Amino acid sequence: MRTWVPLSLAFLLAAIGCQVLAQNKLVMCYYTNWSQYRSGRKFFPEQIDPTHCTHLVYSFAKLVGNRLTTYEWNEILDYTDGLYKRFNALKSQKPGLKTLLAVGGFSARSEGFSAMSSTASNRQEFVSTSITWLRDNDFDGLDIDWEYPGHVAQGGKPEDKANFVLLCQDLRNGFEAEARASGRDTLLLTAAVGAGYSTVSDGYDIPELDKYLDYINIMSYDLHGAWDPMTGHNAGLYTSSTDASKFSVADTAENWVRGGATRAKTLVGLATYGRTWTLSDPTDTRVGAPAKGPGTRGQYSGEAGYVTYYEVCEVAFNGGYTLDFDQESKVPFAHKGDQWITYDDINSLQYKMTWMRNQGFGGAIVWAIELDDFDLYDYDVTDDMDEEPRLWGCYSLGHRAG
Repeated sequence: MRTWVPLSLAFLLAAIGCQVLAQNKLVMCYYTNWSQYRSGRKFFPEQIDPTHCTHLVYSFAKLVGNRLTTYEWNEILDYTDGLYKRFNALKSQKPGLKTLLAVGGFSARSEGFSAMSSTASNRQEFVSTSITWLRDNDFDGLDIDWEYPGHVAQGGKPEDKANFVLLCQDLRNGFEAEARASGRDTLLLTAAVGAGYSTVSDGYDIPELDKYLDYINIMSYDLHGAWDPMTGHNAGLYTSSTDASKFSVADTAENWVRGGATRAKTLVGLATYGRTWTLSDPTDTRVGAPAKGPGTRGQYSGEAGYVTYYEVCEVAFNGGYTLDFDQESKVPFAHKGDQWITYDDINSLQYKMTWMRNQGFGGAIVWAIELDDFDLYDYDVTDDMDEEPRLWGCYSLGHRAG
């Protein structure tokens, strides 16, 4: 009987790593703690190939009051199977690898951050307890994922913009003081920040944040999706002529730089997933075509209009879709009947890496490792020699995209 042995492939991540690491840039890769529950292809820390990343970010911790705590039951255990330990054990596979713990995320909204950052005493409690939490669990830094400071609809307050700066200032001072006292490397401080123009102007004092953050991680994805009445690119490098909003990876990154972010510490967001639409007219398959809502529903998220890269491989590459490439935005898309998908592939990531290098940005963040096409099933040659090995996903088909 044949045995299939799972290996970590990370198809897109390998392409990013080759491009960026060769340029001495950063690759900050996010991992989500809920990927252990997904249907079918569960994903755990030991399946990560850390050689493709300079930094790994564990997402997410939860903010309760003024303190960090866990989201999942199995993150801190009394034995070696805790997810934190398994995640940080990856540092033994790659000297110099840094790990960070992210707190917040979209579902966390702003209420907790608004309250915690609102007074000096609250911030100080957060700083001191966070240092202990990070050191005790072997993390090298903290990633603040306060996604909508100042946005009332997300639970924020107008004073969040100023308080976010005070929070980062206090964290920077606390981290540096602890390093001097302990003789250890200073904990890293980063922030995952929004890309939308109003989100940026309302929530971030960019020049002040730039003083205290080691890296500014721009979430330059979800630029378009099924919430729009027409097709568009999730993470187009350049703006398509059909996009009046001027919303692209390049435009959003340059907006941060114009606002005061240092290029060398600004990291550009890359996505390992796609967005889908249902076309209003199946014969109109162009970028900017009218659409009537979300298309294919991904099994991983259960969210209509959202598919992981490995699901793009299964649905589009293996499902008879027509594969196309937008030469304006430098990203691929696919369509079949009334279904339309935009995603990233090796070609589009190479365009982004070249642009990032030429523009002097510090590197890239990747959302997220487990959304990549990571499964390759290897053939055990001891059995059934008459059968051909089976390859899943994009390992043998990825060259077709773009």
